[in-house]
Amino acid sequence: MTHEAILDQYLTRLLTTGWMSDAEARWTLRKVAERLGWPTPWGALENDQADEGKS
Repeated sequence: MTHEAILDQYLTRLLTTGWMSDAEARWTLRKVAERLGWPTPWGALENDQADEGKS
């Protein structure tokens, strides 16, 4: 399993908890990836960043 896949799973779980807004959850996962030196998963990118990557 890739680092991105691991973080994507955590993001999905975090979003379902309702503990924070979706934007806050994505920001949190981006910071976790940054601190671990792992690539940021697509799901954690902001909507405009994710849309740019799909072009």
